[in-house]
Amino acid sequence: MRKQSLKTISADSKKYIVPCYKRYPVAFVSGKGSILTDTEGKKYIDFFSGWAVSAVGHSHPSIAKALAKQASTLIHVPNNYYNALQSGLAKTIISASFPGKVFFCNSGAEAIEGAIKLARAYGGKKGKTDIITFNKSFHGRTTGAMSATAQAKYQKGMKPLLSGFKKAELNNIQSVKKAFSKKTAAILFEPIQGEGGVREASPEFMKWIRKFCDEHDILMMLDEVQTGIGRTGKLFCYQHYGIKPDVMLLAKSLGGGFPIGAIVAS
Repeated sequence: MRKQSLKTISADSKKYIVPCYKRYPVAFVSGKGSILTDTEGKKYIDFFSGWAVSAVGHSHPSIAKALAKQASTLIHVPNNYYNALQSGLAKTIISASFPGKVFFCNSGAEAIEGAIKLARAYGGKKGKTDIITFNKSFHGRTTGAMSATAQAKYQKGMKPLLSGFKKAELNNIQSVKKAFSKKTAAILFEPIQGEGGVREASPEFMKWIRKFCDEHDILMMLDEVQTGIGRTGKLFCYQHYGIKPDVMLLAKSLGGGFPIGAIVAS
């Protein structure tokens, strides 16, 4: 591919790509470890890590080697057939977390969508279809994930949203009790809210949620799309709390830049 200037890349992007984020006047062409290089050869230390995607840095040799090898061997087969790499990754995740099974998808938003379906499949026969989420949360931009996200700025112009989501406050037990009803199927939340301002669930709150879910036969579902895969000092953030969720959602760092998501369910 021929080298292009920032001016050309910027012009083509404005002409052909639907705008979503505000773009800064820089175009990166390569990366190694924590260093990114732009079209002018200028180098930057990447403190951003692509919204928590590039957990092992850019162009990690192990990831690059694995992707190149697999691309020249077999890129895709549908789930109608067995695949040793798929089952091997699922086994690795389960061995490192809690007993259960894994459903793979392509993104964190898809993992959230699947979790919504799972919660309603679990509780639906008992008339339980509501899901409690927390204010200042962020779960994604697809319709279901956006409905779960308790931030009005992301929902503007997108209504009507998917119904059945009740909002509570992180670390506020009384607000959870108020949002709860006989129709509640699950509580879905981030152990550390990222978009919401890096707000941590307290150990007391996390343990109370676990007990509350057990008492009422509802699912404790943790969105670990950003906190998972070693970003908090343990492989999964829930492991700091001495509890285990019923459902855990993964993506981002799970692929180190390669698109993948996962629903881990007990």
